[in-house]
Amino acid sequence: MAQQKDSPQGNRLAFMQLEGNDVFLELTWSADYEHRCPEDLMHTALGVDDIIAYCDGLEKSGIEIWPSKWREKFSSGERKMAFVTDPDGYEVEILEN
Repeated sequence: MAQQKDSPQGNRLAFMQLEGNDVFLELTWSADYEHRCPEDLMHTALGVDDIIAYCDGLEKSGIEIWPSKWREKFSSGERKMAFVTDPDGYEVEILEN
């Protein structure tokens, strides 16, 4: 489900929610807001219960996981996080819950 409206302050709001889910995502756009953020911080993060199984499934579907040696990093005790690139070129970070 997606819904758009304007706030009393003049911002454009978009709400996205999966059917049957209590959680929603709110996006806000303002014509006079100037956003400056390092490019490497502009991404979405996703938490999964078993990151190794999740990444294995993505790779089997033909999706590239990076860094390329994520399995070795996970086994060395480093923090378990990986990245994929969505079809529009945006980064998605995968973290273990």
